[in-house]
Amino acid sequence: MTRRLPAAERRSQLIGAAISVFAEQGYGATTMEAIADHAGVTKPVLYQHFDSKHDLFLTLMTDICGRITEHVVADVVAATSPYERVQFGVRSIFSYMLERTDEFHLVFNASSRSDPEFIAVIERFELLMAQAIADLTDIPRLSPADRLLMARGIVAMVEAIARFWLADPGESKVDTVTDYTTDLIWLGLRGRPPART
Repeated sequence: MTRRLPAAERRSQLIGAAISVFAEQGYGATTMEAIADHAGVTKPVLYQHFDSKHDLFLTLMTDICGRITEHVVADVVAATSPYERVQFGVRSIFSYMLERTDEFHLVFNASSRSDPEFIAVIERFELLMAQAIADLTDIPRLSPADRLLMARGIVAMVEAIARFWLADPGESKVDTVTDYTTDLIWLGLRGRPPART
């Protein structure tokens, strides 16, 4: 028999179970029954909190993207220079990925882009990150639109590095990967070196 929990505690339990199952199986293969089984509840209990699998997944993505944003902002606030803002932001993404791997997998995999509403959540998150990066760009005569375009590319690059590194971390440590990624971004943000005469 399912033990009765306060609504907020039960919802938190269900969210934790859903994150684990979605991260392991992907959106398409996951069923509400599998999530309920993982949480140790019946399907009707799960449906008391979430109307559908789509509603649950959308809630998770929105919450996780919000937590990542808060995590990055909290880390970047401590920076004392533009370079450190890039460095701390990159390390924040990588550390979040290592500490909450299931959440990272849930947001940044192919099944998360299988629905227009899911895509919209990721797009909002990526745009927010890109706008912050664009403000650090110091390339003369580059328009605001071009700065944002370059920044969107940087966001995609950091996500790709994180995914590949998570899949095969090897001997690479978070500080090493952070430093390499930061230097690559920083050189790009500064623009092409002046030609030598």
